[in-house]
Amino acid sequence: MIARRKTTTDGRANIVGLGVVTATFLIVIPMAQADTDLVVPEVEVIGYRLFVGTSDAASQGEIGGELLDTRPILRPAEVLEYVPGLVVTQHSGEGKANQYFLRGYNLDHGTDLAGSVDGVPVNMPTNAHGQGYMDLNFLIPELIDHIDYRKGPYYPEYGDFSAAGAIDIHYRDSLDHDFAQLTGGSWGYKRALVAASRSIGEPGTGGSSIWGTGTPTLLGAVELLHEDGPGDLPEGLDRFNGLLRLSDGKRHDDRQHQHQRVGRLTAFSISRTGIPRTRCRCL
Repeated sequence: MIARRKTTTDGRANIVGLGVVTATFLIVIPMAQADTDLVVPEVEVIGYRLFVGTSDAASQGEIGGELLDTRPILRPAEVLEYVPGLVVTQHSGEGKANQYFLRGYNLDHGTDLAGSVDGVPVNMPTNAHGQGYMDLNFLIPELIDHIDYRKGPYYPEYGDFSAAGAIDIHYRDSLDHDFAQLTGGSWGYKRALVAASRSIGEPGTGGSSIWGTGTPTLLGAVELLHEDGPGDLPEGLDRFNGLLRLSDGKRHDDRQHQHQRVGRLTAFSISRTGIPRTRCRCL
């Protein structure tokens, strides 16, 4: 009960009374809500492995495969454009190695950029295009687990092609599930990809086993591609890529690669263009 002095203006008294009722209503409602259990929806936050602060220098780092899956690409080597300062392009049509630019320097087809896939060097010491020719058309981007990169002439262990930097691409040891893809696009673009992995043995027990504690796993993939290009004269590019890989089946889970990697990589690529030219490459 609120006592007040009677006023001579009935309108003024009514307004004051309404304000008291409104204030009481605003106080009661939050108190009632506080007694009700609130249901907060679950929020899932997905992050990428950037490893900020874990590298020895700002000129090196790692790119996770989950980040590569978020970006569509036209050519396999374009996955390297996630490396800061590295530009991957192509001139004079498809079917040959890309042209690379790192920190503004023209590296031609890889003369000063050392590249490897699971530790297997890709640069060719002798090629008509130039020394250090690095053809990455055999790559299957969907199978990449992560990419290690190092920029600058500070890593002599990568050889004489690493004057500007070095790239090491790592394939997955196993797949979460088998998959098949069919892709179509402009200018006669057609692509088919099939990939699968299977365990072919029992987990090792360590000790003298070459598999450590992992399970021998076989990874295989086949890619077929055709493209005519935007020109009036069709390029007629046909590419066939195959991959067969035997490993311990363990996934890359940390920066230090603590698990034992005893995998074997076998990859082959055959490219043919409308201009009489056929390329075959095996690792």
